Amino acid sequence: MAVRVVKNTLPALVMVWAIYFLELLFSDIEYSGFGTDYFLQQLRVFFSYTVLGLITGGIGAGILARKRKKYSNYFESEQDRYYRYFLKNSLLSAVALFSLTVRELINHPLLYSRSLLKPSFWFSGVFEFLKDKFSPLYFTVFFIIILAMCIHNLMYNLSIYHGAKRVSLYSVTILSGFFLLFNFGYLNAFEAKGEKNIILIGVEDLRASNLTDRKISDKPALKMLKKRSYIFSNCFSVSNEPRVNLLSTLTSINPEKGEYLGGYRSYGLEDRTIFSILADNGYRTGVYSDRKFTFSRINDENDYLVKYPTNKELVRSKVLLSHMIMPVIYNNRFLVKYFSEALLLDQYRDKTYLKSRIRKMISGKDKFMFLYTMTDHKDYLPFPYYRTENFQSEEDAFLNYLNDEISSIYEDLRKNGKLESTVICLFGISGGNGGLKASDLRMPLIISSDDFDLDRVVKNNYSSLDILPTVLDAAGIKPAGRSFDGISFFNPEFVKQDIIVTDASLIKNDPGIYFRNEDGFVSKNTAAEREIYPLVKRALIRGDHKLDIIPGESDVEYRLYDISGDRDEKNDLIDIETSLAQKMRIVYEEKIIKDLNYRLMNGYVLK
Repeated sequence: MAVRVVKNTLPALVMVWAIYFLELLFSDIEYSGFGTDYFLQQLRVFFSYTVLGLITGGIGAGILARKRKKYSNYFESEQDRYYRYFLKNSLLSAVALFSLTVRELINHPLLYSRSLLKPSFWFSGVFEFLKDKFSPLYFTVFFIIILAMCIHNLMYNLSIYHGAKRVSLYSVTILSGFFLLFNFGYLNAFEAKGEKNIILIGVEDLRASNLTDRKISDKPALKMLKKRSYIFSNCFSVSNEPRVNLLSTLTSINPEKGEYLGGYRSYGLEDRTIFSILADNGYRTGVYSDRKFTFSRINDENDYLVKYPTNKELVRSKVLLSHMIMPVIYNNRFLVKYFSEALLLDQYRDKTYLKSRIRKMISGKDKFMFLYTMTDHKDYLPFPYYRTENFQSEEDAFLNYLNDEISSIYEDLRKNGKLESTVICLFGISGGNGGLKASDLRMPLIISSDDFDLDRVVKNNYSSLDILPTVLDAAGIKPAGRSFDGISFFNPEFVKQDIIVTDASLIKNDPGIYFRNEDGFVSKNTAAEREIYPLVKRALIRGDHKLDIIPGESDVEYRLYDISGDRDEKNDLIDIETSLAQKMRIVYEEKIIKDLNYRLMNGYVLK
């Protein structure tokens, strides 16, 4: 029986094996130091492709089943002309596999950028056309029709008396087909009165200009968010590296003091985040982040622990990403516990699974807090938001997507009667580019609560370090024994004027600073770090002015800009406002020495 099954499914097996080896041939994954993990993952992928071939080939075999006489059944493959059966089964299997793959492609177009369908491959044009012109529903219908044909033919033609084994064997194929069809990746997407729930929503590259009243006039959830809120118009990220920006928000610890300026976690940092703080206060916490901002692979047991995925996990996820059919196989709620690397696939955000976890948290009896991040890929938004021709612009499509995500959270809060007892914080995750331009470091910040009587605009300078203490104040939480580098807006001494921002690109891009071990980037090369730090660019923002400190090989250069009147920073005022520049330089040096515990020598910062 096993030989007969392999013979009948061989057309599909040949097809998926060919796809696998082609993708392996064109793969450019670096796996230096982790060869075992790489090869074991490739072996697992090969096995998964084989299972997928057996499923699709079995569906084709079921459709091609024929009845020879009353009590004897056979498959066309038993005839002398097997090549005819081979071609028919190959065609049916290809249609089934094509419908499953295209459906996933349409939902998550970014997923295939590093697979066989990369732009250099001619067939990618076909998928681009399908992505722009069709809905996943079309390809779901194709697959359902194929399954229906298989069920009908098996039940009609196979004898109950002599084909019981065959019926049961190919019934498994049918059930597996439904399993693939309904994998979850398809179904997209003041004074506080007592302690409140907290929801943090971080959106990469979201700017204040995206949230003007005119642009969100037809976005009810975004309008509702701004209706009763504090809107911070001059909030700055302390770094231009997105993960550093996010960690500064979650810890309120300066990245240079907390030693995560390269974007990597330092020892003990997870115990000083908002997750740990609120876990100590009886909150249930959760992290729902895309791979770029992932802190852990899966957080079912210890949601408050914040850690980045290890190198081993990243290598495994890259292997999955290099094979275009992998989402069809692994992105399933039943398999995610065993293949959690699938959760690290670039921006592959399963909306049903994600929202079911959020819904479960909101509906619970405990107080809750969770972080939800969204990466900025306006050209490749999840279905159906990627079709920008349906909107005025890419920005409008992106805001529509953001509005629907926030609307879904609002709906869950309303259903569970927790809207009035929840503080929602929406902030931008700025960064990604080197440099110290204020417009790139300025991040929108909106803190919304029913305790606020109306919307108010805060024009004082704040930084990402100030978000955590402000949100905790808004939620009525007074963490004992915790100190922050930021200051709450609700603090009586709320005026925040001096902010130091750091260009982390030099450290982030230098592989020599961190030792690579089996647990990931955790060991620091302090000798290399000391050599890099004197050349790191920094800036001091004070009021409407910004002083850039740019160290070079021979000297340190200073530049002064009016960031309120000269947003593009074209006019250097260092030789015009000499008195102001000197005062800001003194403030900068005092903060470097007192706040960050660094040494200064001729303007260079030394560890």
